[in-house]
Amino acid sequence: MRGLIVVLVVLAAVAGGVTWLLWPRGAGTKETDRQARTIAEAISYPRQADAMGYARALIAVNHIGAQVMEATDIQHTDLQKPMVHLVMRINYQACRKGDLLMCEQVPATVCYGVDLNYYQPLSSPWVVDCPSNAPVIPPPLPRTDIPAGTVDSLQSILAALPASPTEAQVTAALAGLPKPVVDPKTGLAGIPPTVRSSIHGTDVGVSVLGGDHDCLLGLRENGKAKAWYPPRVQTQPGEYGCGPDVAFSLAHTPPPH
Repeated sequence: MRGLIVVLVVLAAVAGGVTWLLWPRGAGTKETDRQARTIAEAISYPRQADAMGYARALIAVNHIGAQVMEATDIQHTDLQKPMVHLVMRINYQACRKGDLLMCEQVPATVCYGVDLNYYQPLSSPWVVDCPSNAPVIPPPLPRTDIPAGTVDSLQSILAALPASPTEAQVTAALAGLPKPVVDPKTGLAGIPPTVRSSIHGTDVGVSVLGGDHDCLLGLRENGKAKAWYPPRVQTQPGEYGCGPDVAFSLAHTPPPH
């Protein structure tokens, strides 16, 4: 008789689409596990300077509304060991507790911890108790992009240089490039890009390096001036990079297809 009851319960549960035997564990689901892994892998590169940098990256890359509950710097000396610890909170739909056969979906939350070293997450995120504090809101950062109008300004400056300029003349002329403005959203003034120059005889090469490897090159060669943004694949670390001498090289290098 008992065996018949068990069979009937299982059959009824399968017909209803859910059985307590197949219910997920107390917090989270396979889908939230996957979401946490995806987020952890996505924020591991580009590498960030500190825990707040990874918190900003997490908020920027996730499309499910995951929140940062903890962002802690551990150490930044050994690149192989954990450098930052994050706790993220994910919202999902769970079955109401106490329903044995039918699954009535209710809002639920689950938190995951993850440690990252310089290169990658050190393991898959694991379920942790959700902290009681409010979500972490990283403070805003000043913009580091190259100011608008710099391309045309750089070309004009190079074209107006003397026929045989000195380093002092080039430096003084480049001081006239557009300056960063105050971001109306954050109220923070932008950080000026790094401007460098190199003189080869009467020719002048210039590089303007902004944040996120944003690179603008300028060249005055044989009396002709140009300024351009080369393909990022050419100026990324490990390739040509972004420097004034690179302008001489890339001016005669066809872009990759």
